[in-house]
Amino acid sequence: MATGGDWDRENRDAKERFTLLLLGIAVAATMLGQTFAVFRGDGISINAWLFLDLGLSHAAAAQLERITLVAVSVLAWVALAWPRWFLLAPAALYLLLESLAGSIVRGYAFSEWTLAAHALRYLTPVALILLAAATRRPRASSWARVSGTWLLRLGLTSVFLAHGYEAFERHPAFIDLIITSSQNLLGIRIEESQAGAVLRIIAVVDFAVALLLLVRPWRPILFWMLFWGLVTACSRMTSYGWGAYTDVLLRTTHFAIPLALLWMTRNSASRTKDEPERSTREEATA
Repeated sequence: MATGGDWDRENRDAKERFTLLLLGIAVAATMLGQTFAVFRGDGISINAWLFLDLGLSHAAAAQLERITLVAVSVLAWVALAWPRWFLLAPAALYLLLESLAGSIVRGYAFSEWTLAAHALRYLTPVALILLAAATRRPRASSWARVSGTWLLRLGLTSVFLAHGYEAFERHPAFIDLIITSSQNLLGIRIEESQAGAVLRIIAVVDFAVALLLLVRPWRPILFWMLFWGLVTACSRMTSYGWGAYTDVLLRTTHFAIPLALLWMTRNSASRTKDEPERSTREEATA
């Protein structure tokens, strides 16, 4: 017959498995979006870097990028069922290289901020490696869980700070998103100057929640990040139509990671709350 401690342990293990699954879905969806983007000709950072900086022919660069990306994506999807470092590390390395290539090639506005703006994309697989190890290795569980959680918090903070700066500087793409989404959803025509003023407000909020997250992962802050990450990701489709689904997939971590952190903080609160009850049960059965 299962004891109270056995039930608590099974319940905790089930919650941890859900966290790993959520992070795995975020990684796999990001890689899927990257794959679709490259095969549609949208994701060109690594291709351009191979072609312009390393001297490969355009055809060779494209072929190398596609073969590598498909292999890495397959590994990421396998990691959904079996989260191991050798399946997830290639995704982290590829997404880091994609971000580095974007900052080097500089073919778009604010490309120098790519590493910060894309931090969640390449840090999430690393965090998943650590959190998965924490469930398998009791001796390393404490530092691995803390390190994985901090990586997610730092990555989320980096994304909001980078996007906050871009919003404060009135990123042209952000202005277009506000204008076209307002027109498509509400039938309201917003002037460029008005969109710029809205971006300044958004920037202040982004800065505030990013810094507060570093202090402590308060649940209201995470709920806002979840909401805003989902809204900004889906704004690509409200502006440019269903064909922009690749942009949403690439930004899966923007709303999946706040959700994962909410779940993790809920579990931590539950464990803290259950400790006195568990001690009482053990004393009663002693």
